[in-house]
Amino acid sequence: MPSDRLVVIGGVAAGLSAASRARRVNPRLEIVVYEKGPDISYSACGLPDFIAGRVRSADALRVYSAEYFRTQRNIQVFTGHEAVEIAAGRRRVTVVTPGGGPAEVAYDHLVLATGAEPARPEVAGLDLAGIFHVNDLESARRLANFLASEHPRGAAVIGGGYIGLEMAEALTERGLAVTLLERSPRLFEAVDEEITSLIEQELRAHRVRVFRPAAVTALTGDRQGRVRRVIGEGVSAEVDCVILATGVRPRVQLAEQAGIQLGASGAIAVNEYQETSAAAVYAAGDNAETMHRVS
Repeated sequence: MPSDRLVVIGGVAAGLSAASRARRVNPRLEIVVYEKGPDISYSACGLPDFIAGRVRSADALRVYSAEYFRTQRNIQVFTGHEAVEIAAGRRRVTVVTPGGGPAEVAYDHLVLATGAEPARPEVAGLDLAGIFHVNDLESARRLANFLASEHPRGAAVIGGGYIGLEMAEALTERGLAVTLLERSPRLFEAVDEEITSLIEQELRAHRVRVFRPAAVTALTGDRQGRVRRVIGEGVSAEVDCVILATGVRPRVQLAEQAGIQLGASGAIAVNEYQETSAAAVYAAGDNAETMHRVS
């Protein structure tokens, strides 16, 4: 009698945690993980340290390899495999393989762990070269390669939350002149104003130019199509690169196209067991809503 198959879409924190937990619960379960990018199982919290140079290589941020999951946990992990469609009624996922066409994969249980994607502001000039976001290992690697090859002198960081503050610190350590623009009246609104005041003092002590409230209105470039200036409310700064740290939004297109219900936040709606509105389909991580522990 064949064993049930669990398919997991997404191979970073939530997806591999779900796969590993399923393996501990059921040693006989067939588990397959599909990750559309080239990287799995890495420390996202270490990305700013990699940009700053405190972590010497991207490989140092990797925790486990696909080979480790195959040989040590009996979990098949495929990178470069993008799930493009879910037929929840038939319990099928369509997966595009590297250099190949789409293939249908049957599942008995499905976990959606597609994470979040950068929220891009609606301003002119986002298609210019030299504009980056840092939300995964691949994007951090692109920025690190740019810093090493182009030797920029000035950078603008758009957004004063967690990532914006960490990137301002990392780029300052790399010797860049950093301009930080935040559209809200104060930085890092997740903490009290007394704390944000101390944070801003520390930034200015390290020569970071802080502008708030300063919503960015445009990015302009040179004749080669490279970003050269950031324009916002009360600020016009010359730069060689721009870091977008304007937040993230849940990556839910795959679930939405399958008719899976979204919640009030725009993330996938789940119950206390992480079940979605589709039978045998679960969601976890940044693409899913969470149950409030108190209310």
